[in-house]
Amino acid sequence: MLNIHAANDTKQPAQSLTIFRAMAKTFTPTPVFLPQASGVKGDFAARVMRGMLTVLMAVFAWGAAGTACGSAANAQEAELFTITGVRVDVTADNAVEAREKALAKARRDAFGKLADRLLTGDERGSVQNADDITINSMIRNFEIEKEKLSSVRYIATISVVFDETAVRAFFNNSGDSYTATTRRPVLVLPWYVENGQNKLWQDSNPWSESWRHMADSGTSIVPFVTPMGDIMDVRDFSPASPLAYDDQALKQLQTRYGVDDSIIVIAQPAGSVISIQIYTTSDGFPAQVKVLSVPTGDGSLDAWKIGVEQVLAFLRSDWKAKTAVDSEAALQSYSLTAHYADLRGWIALRDALQSIQGVENLNIKSVSPQKADITLDFRGDINTMALLFDRYRIGMNQSQQAAPMPTHNPYGQPSEQTGYYGQQGYGYPATAQSVIMQYDIFLKNR
Repeated sequence: MLNIHAANDTKQPAQSLTIFRAMAKTFTPTPVFLPQASGVKGDFAARVMRGMLTVLMAVFAWGAAGTACGSAANAQEAELFTITGVRVDVTADNAVEAREKALAKARRDAFGKLADRLLTGDERGSVQNADDITINSMIRNFEIEKEKLSSVRYIATISVVFDETAVRAFFNNSGDSYTATTRRPVLVLPWYVENGQNKLWQDSNPWSESWRHMADSGTSIVPFVTPMGDIMDVRDFSPASPLAYDDQALKQLQTRYGVDDSIIVIAQPAGSVISIQIYTTSDGFPAQVKVLSVPTGDGSLDAWKIGVEQVLAFLRSDWKAKTAVDSEAALQSYSLTAHYADLRGWIALRDALQSIQGVENLNIKSVSPQKADITLDFRGDINTMALLFDRYRIGMNQSQQAAPMPTHNPYGQPSEQTGYYGQQGYGYPATAQSVIMQYDIFLKNR
């Protein structure tokens, strides 16, 4: 659980008021006009009233902005911890018994799906050991979307919303490694290569068609966007081959779809299989990260759909492995200096820090108009923290008190061996820390 502390202010009252006034000036409220009183005393009283109202309005704006950011974060968490479309069909001696058994099964199945979404590898022991009482205690909301029943049978489709805090506590107590952090959406460019022809936007592209039919529910750990292939796409991005593209044109395409990263997936029939190559583009050039092979079989199975599912499974598995926080890992302490332009920037940075999995004991020691001193603990190594910070658009550079950190993309240069998001190669020291590490942090532009 994230604990937030505000350090005792040891500054003189006049100094504290100066800082607060400076912070208040970063928000421009509606002017407050008070009648001028006659005489020095009246003027002084009016000035005091104006100052008090300005500060109060700044405080209100601070809280309102924080609430808005918190609401957005809560909405994202609700989506990640929501399991929909759980179908049950149970027969028993009577309708009441069938319904009770079916709903209990639905809750167990929903928790199993949530565990598949969050856990890494084969860590399923804690899920199998969770009884109905424990599972019920982690459910925030339970909705029966549709149901049918007879005298001995009950059929229903259920949606379950789990409580994030309770789920985190369960996995922490179980010692499981899990991630509750979604990746920012990625644009998928599905190229189809056949008989020496490269196809992206053409109608005769079964690979692209399969990606468009694979709707993203919005609750995946790795959400994705498939371009429509409309006239604007064709006009702005039509390279002759999958890897010979213009990076600026790709960035323009990403901006139109509201993402800041893309992957290239090249599918090519090769005898009885479909070869699928996955490339990342985050470093400004294509870099291969994985090669998959999907058997075409006798044609009874949709090999293209299976290929899409395998690519998504790889991306999810790789992301979870890189961002999972080990609940049994030792806490590492960090001292951060947050840099921002104004009050709104500070609020956004503060709220982002509060949302990051693994961050504990966040302590705001001092705040000034464009800088704040913060200490926090993180349960994991610096590489994982850097990747999670980047997920929330927080840049991080080691301060001058320690060796300089590299400025390259924190995902590193992926390879087929390291996976899509890189692996222990961000350039940060991965050894246990015996001293508090000093870092400068800031919000990145989109």
